[in-house]
Amino acid sequence: MLLWAVLGCSPCQQVQRAEPHSPVLCSDVYDPDRILHVELEIAPWEWEALQEEHDDWEAREAAGLPLKPWHPVATFRADGEEIHDASVRLKGNPCCSWTSDKLQLVVAFDQQDPDGRFKHLRKLTLDAPPYDPSLLRDRVALSYFRDAGFAASCANHATVHINGQYYGIYANIETVDQELLRREFPDTEHLGNLYKWDYDLGRFRKRNNAGEAADDLRDYLSIDTPDEMAAEIDTEQAYRFWAAEAVIGQSDGYWAGSINWYLYHHPERGWQYLPWDLDHAISWWSARRSPWHRTDFHGQAPLLDVLWSTPDGRVDFAEALDDAHRHHDVDTLIARTRRWAEQIRPYVEREPHRAGTMDAFDGEVRSIVRHLANRHRYLCGLDIDDDDFAEDERSPTFLPPTLPR
Repeated sequence: MLLWAVLGCSPCQQVQRAEPHSPVLCSDVYDPDRILHVELEIAPWEWEALQEEHDDWEAREAAGLPLKPWHPVATFRADGEEIHDASVRLKGNPCCSWTSDKLQLVVAFDQQDPDGRFKHLRKLTLDAPPYDPSLLRDRVALSYFRDAGFAASCANHATVHINGQYYGIYANIETVDQELLRREFPDTEHLGNLYKWDYDLGRFRKRNNAGEAADDLRDYLSIDTPDEMAAEIDTEQAYRFWAAEAVIGQSDGYWAGSINWYLYHHPERGWQYLPWDLDHAISWWSARRSPWHRTDFHGQAPLLDVLWSTPDGRVDFAEALDDAHRHHDVDTLIARTRRWAEQIRPYVEREPHRAGTMDAFDGEVRSIVRHLANRHRYLCGLDIDDDDFAEDERSPTFLPPTLPR
């Protein structure tokens, strides 16, 4: 029996069209009605070095060389500002996202000058994974998280010119760092520690508060009972976050047992989760993927197993799923997808490094739209159209609890 039939709820008739979370706090760098235009002037030998790092990463890794070192940017221009001490490095995991000739980039303003900023931002994260020719998954999925009330990155798109030549268009995603934490948690006098799983190191790495101890991470990693969870974690936020990942199909996040999410130790509320790297969301897995079924790629979701280990925990997760589905405003998400696809299409069309043909771009946009509609129908217990997946993934790992009506 599907979850919503068990719950006796009706999110399918009561979608909550919430205003985006803290919309006025997003920098105009991420204004959804515009595209940011970035110009980078880089010494030819520095640009060649970036390309060699991208193309020869396996040899560099074997030699013990850093895979993503910073390089100086002679001039950064955007929005009428000009900065002469910015830096740039490659972005992404070499194993999985460096499969095309388009470099994904992070531009930093605080590497050479710790106080350096561009419109109060420390960095620009420019994402263009070759497995998402639409360049839309991240942006659409982040908008859902913000609609549902989570602290999540703002996003739009940006074009990049390298030494006067148009290079490509990117998803322009707000970096999760001290600036985002201050924006999202303005009432906190001292920001807690922020952690992210480091793919290269195979462990969590602290991303802020340099010089301060990371003893709290040991406490987090030792949690293995529901009582310990309740004492250490903002459980309401965590359950809602894991449920939201399940609803939007984030196949590379905590719910899936994978690595792309941030862990934040809020000084008053306890441990919280922030979304990140959502280019595997929406149409990556079947729309029929049960919220109670995950893959556990890297074994990074033990607390979800703790939650599901008790009847009360399964009830809590079911209620969180109900809330997450109420915020899955399928009409709004589809309208955004189509509007943003039209916004970036001219820039994709003339990009020299785009991932695939324009037919691939249009096909991916249709796939996202179809998946959003099918995911909503599936969660409502309704039949769905073909969703590009042959397998039927209705069978849950754990059956949802039977709740009184």
